[in-house]
Amino acid sequence: MFKRRAWGFLVLDEAHQIKNTQSQAWNVMNELNCDHRLLLTGTPLQTSEMELWSLLRFIIPPHVA
Repeated sequence: MFKRRAWGFLVLDEAHQIKNTQSQAWNVMNELNCDHRLLLTGTPLQTSEMELWSLLRFIIPPHVA
């Protein structure tokens, strides 16, 4: 139902839940059609390069770059 609508903004709280591009959560959230994306986290980023890349890849999808 959410995939059918074009969204202006997608704000995702607890961004650490999508730090793996192979996870179901990352794939589902990445399929949503939106103009702008924002990730929120309450913890400092203590992450590996792959996890950081996953978060950046979510914020800036390939079709935008």
